[in-house]
Amino acid sequence: MKTGIRQFVSRVGGLLGRRRSDTDLSEEIETHLDQLAAEYLRRGMSPRDARAAATREFGGVDQIKEQYRDQRGWPLLDGLVQDVRFAIRTFAKNRSFAAVAILTFAIGIGANTAIFTLIDSLVLRWLPVREPQQLVQLKTLRRELPPGESFSHPLTAALSAETGEVFAGLFGSSTTSFTVGPPETLTRVRGAWVTGPYYETLGVRAVRGRLLAPADDQRGAVPAAVITEAYWDRTFARDPDIASRTMLIEGVSVPIVGVSAGSFGGVDVGDVADVTLAIAAMPLIVPEQATVPDDPSTTWLHVLARPREGLTRAQINAALTLIWPRVARAVVSPGDLYTQRLTGTSLIVIDGGTGWTFLRDQFTDPLLVLMVLVGIVHLIACTNVANLLLARAAARRREMAIRLAIGAGRARLVRQMVVESVLLSLAGAIAGAGLARFAERSLLDLLSEGRRTPVILDLSPHWHVLAFTIGSALLTGVVFGLVPALRAAASDPSSALTTGARSVTGVRHRLASGLVVAEVALSLLLIVGAGLFVQTLRNLRQLDAGIRRDGVLLAGLDATRSAEGPQLAAIYEESMREASRLPGVATTSLSLITPLAGGGINQPIRLNGQPLGNPSPYFNAVGPQYFATLGTRLIEGREFAEADTANAPGVAIVNQAFARRYLAGKPPLAQRLALRLLKNDAAIVGVVQDAVYERLRDAPPPTVYVPVAQALGGSPLGRGGVTLVVGVSGGIAATAGSLQRVLQRRFPAAPIRVRTLASQIDRALIRERLMATLAGSLGTVALVLAAIGLFGLLAYTVASRTNEIGVRMALGAARAQVLWLVLGDAIRLVAIGAVLGLPAAWAASRLISSMLFGLKATDPRTLAGAASLLLVTGMLAALMPALWASRVDPMVALRHE
Repeated sequence: MKTGIRQFVSRVGGLLGRRRSDTDLSEEIETHLDQLAAEYLRRGMSPRDARAAATREFGGVDQIKEQYRDQRGWPLLDGLVQDVRFAIRTFAKNRSFAAVAILTFAIGIGANTAIFTLIDSLVLRWLPVREPQQLVQLKTLRRELPPGESFSHPLTAALSAETGEVFAGLFGSSTTSFTVGPPETLTRVRGAWVTGPYYETLGVRAVRGRLLAPADDQRGAVPAAVITEAYWDRTFARDPDIASRTMLIEGVSVPIVGVSAGSFGGVDVGDVADVTLAIAAMPLIVPEQATVPDDPSTTWLHVLARPREGLTRAQINAALTLIWPRVARAVVSPGDLYTQRLTGTSLIVIDGGTGWTFLRDQFTDPLLVLMVLVGIVHLIACTNVANLLLARAAARRREMAIRLAIGAGRARLVRQMVVESVLLSLAGAIAGAGLARFAERSLLDLLSEGRRTPVILDLSPHWHVLAFTIGSALLTGVVFGLVPALRAAASDPSSALTTGARSVTGVRHRLASGLVVAEVALSLLLIVGAGLFVQTLRNLRQLDAGIRRDGVLLAGLDATRSAEGPQLAAIYEESMREASRLPGVATTSLSLITPLAGGGINQPIRLNGQPLGNPSPYFNAVGPQYFATLGTRLIEGREFAEADTANAPGVAIVNQAFARRYLAGKPPLAQRLALRLLKNDAAIVGVVQDAVYERLRDAPPPTVYVPVAQALGGSPLGRGGVTLVVGVSGGIAATAGSLQRVLQRRFPAAPIRVRTLASQIDRALIRERLMATLAGSLGTVALVLAAIGLFGLLAYTVASRTNEIGVRMALGAARAQVLWLVLGDAIRLVAIGAVLGLPAAWAASRLISSMLFGLKATDPRTLAGAASLLLVTGMLAALMPALWASRVDPMVALRHE
């Protein structure tokens, strides 16, 4: 044991003190040589002969040094250090080669790192709370509908009370935005409404003051706010007395009781809640929403829980199967229309440690597809580097032969060249990290485009990302450096020292040709994918959605703090009339929900006294001229009129999808509807063309429209405001500016944002735009890399066949024949790559069929277009080497060797 420790200490000391030990060893060897030379001098030899005889008798100096180093330290580590030093010196002498290789690696590794960072932040990263892996999220399973992710406050409170034996803590939360500050300096701050056990269940600590507790969520409790550490730093300059200050939230003075520690900003990934309030404070802070906490049908909270120790997922789900029906019956009255939504549902839990976000459902699949696409780009880039390494290995063939001849082992040469490749890859990873940071920010800006609040993701370096980047760099360096290293080390020293470069041209050309064919095949995969995504975006933009896309302005209005019911409707109608008097305005209307705004309302409805089954029809409240403003055709009956007020008989308009599904050929007009959010039954007075509602991809759902005046007069609808819809006949930019000024004067306490319907549609297509933009960019990069690889191969081929070309031209070959000789090589390589790539593209494209619209994954025009584009690119890449070949002087070429 002691001997082993002494050897370990000795080896560490030898490794750390290598330079001093090498100096001492050299001095000792020199002393021995001097003594032997002196002995030969006494025997009568000349100084030169004496020194030579001493060296022969002593043996190989370098071999003795190597043996000593092996005994002194770790031979493998020592050798790797030498290999790294030699590689750095080699790159310093070949800076152009090193720069091209590093840049190529940086493109591939940087793109992969950028996409993986977004996936890690959006999907993989744990919430910054105590033991996040224990957290679960609650969902409801519903017949014929996607799982439900939101709950009403009464249901959440009942679940918290009834599941004490299952969960150590359960809470509900919902992100929102608050108007903060005095009227002259109002700002919108992202926040969250939470139930009492929020911080306690998550295990978040306070850096100042205290956090919200269950007592803060009791009826009658004094409102209290908790802010994030980032907001404390940004707004209050880390005031140490922050826990004794107040802030104006929606005009109400609320005490700040504490600051949450670290990077925690809520459980909604992508949306930081800087200010958190308990739901019990809602009636005081936003009186217009006072009924929300007690409404069992308003589902707006996402529910997370921390199970008690020792319970398995199966045991939790089994317990919830018994608890859920009891909770649902206790909260929702049997005669309520909302009851049918809960009938037949069940409650389950899923992993909740990574938080909740709608972005996950929207962008996880696209990001995974993009990860595959950038992986293909990385392979193409690495293939180009492998071709560079093959060319470099051929150029270093004589060097390798000499090293083999003087005793170097082939394994050592392979290790040396692999170390060089790995160093290039690691340098590329470092450069790629910088590219990745830029790409990550650009992607985040693209995801945030058109949103009222930007998407906020934690893009700071994380061990997941670091491990991925370093692992991909090492794997890339080893895999793509191994083949050139093996080829270089396998050469025969005698042949390499006695023949020229042409003896390896054939082998090198075959390997390089194979790599170029692989590049072409991989590029075809990317180009086909890019073509499919670009056509999907074009199809969605050209789709007849039942609305006009251009010439429509939208502006959010919110007067709920100053009026309600009929008075609220009157304020909105006066704003509509004032806007209609502006130059360039053709029509105006109001709408509770605008097309593709990112939300919708399902309403349980009775038709002629009979409840309609699941899924419930969709609902919207609109004003007069709404359909004329949006360009939605009236099929039968009439539009809403100014006479359809809150006190007038109830009326409704349905779309064609509603008539087809529920009326079954019956005359729609005069049929009667009962909606939970209207105080009176409504008679159907019109049928309109189907128009897009929530998603452009989905067929328009059965939809019921009611007058906005009747909806606001008889229900809590509109508590978040309505949208003014303006049809423009003149210059849209000038009209938007005038509308902004008029509305801001009318609503001075609320920031007004005027936007176009076209921009809202573009926002709804963000996923398709992301895929079309990035897949198109990656396809272009792949095409350029394939062209570079093909150009390099053909240029090398022309240079190595100069003598052959000269002979051909001397024997009478025309320049056009030589030109087509090179172009034919390019066509052959592209054709082989296409033959290999088309079946792979056909199979791979079927995996993304769910992301396409208006075309098949195996669309023949896309496949043919991609192959044609590759062929044209290959011809262009081959044109310059072909021209070089056609201009070879036969006499010069014959003297080339």
